[in-house]
Amino acid sequence: KAIYKGKPEEEIKALIDVIKGSKPDVLGVCEIGSAKDLTDFQTRLKTAGIDLPHIHRVVGADTVRALAILSRYPIVGTATPKKLDYTVSGIDFKISRGILDATIQLPNRKVRFLGVHFKSKRPIKEADQELMRRSESMLLRQHIDDILATTPDAQVIAYGDFNDTKRTKSVYSVRGRSNSPKRMEMIECADSRGENWTHNWKREDIYSRFDFAMVNLNLAPHINKEACKLLDPKTWELASDHRALLVLIK
Repeated sequence: KAIYKGKPEEEIKALIDVIKGSKPDVLGVCEIGSAKDLTDFQTRLKTAGIDLPHIHRVVGADTVRALAILSRYPIVGTATPKKLDYTVSGIDFKISRGILDATIQLPNRKVRFLGVHFKSKRPIKEADQELMRRSESMLLRQHIDDILATTPDAQVIAYGDFNDTKRTKSVYSVRGRSNSPKRMEMIECADSRGENWTHNWKREDIYSRFDFAMVNLNLAPHINKEACKLLDPKTWELASDHRALLVLIK
């Protein structure tokens, strides 16, 4: 059963502490809630010494769980994909959380950030949850293709909660064919113990890699792969059931 309520103060404090420890210049988040929630989050971060004045928020069919990006650097452009709907088993759907598309002017380059939060593994009566997730992943892949068709020199990073593991069709769809010039290269991140799982389903003791960041060939040479990592301070589990990815762009 879905639960619609705000994050407890204790968990919010733990979340702020995790973020404060990495001092991000750009922060992509899932399930941020309302515009008021985002502003509150931004204010809390600033109080903690993380000033990210530029923000962009996107909602899909799910108006409760939004996507957002916060940045120290200017957001110089935003866009909406041409297509955000799909059909499964004869039923029309709109992508649950949308696709966030924000172009940010970093000190050395302009990067297009694409944030997603695909359909969860929670079953619903209307359609198969795996097919829904695959359909949403194809919408992101089509948007990436559209971007590279119109701006071949674009530097693109796609990131977020894919709610699927590395070799599933939904993740493969976003990555693209290995011989394609439009393929996305996955950024490999590990924690302090060398482990790369990002999600803990506590009830079943299942540890999975659900969260990914991948870049196109234009941006790949500018990723500091050795410095990328999963954040695993002691408070991470209180902050979220997902662990954050830290990606370094040169």
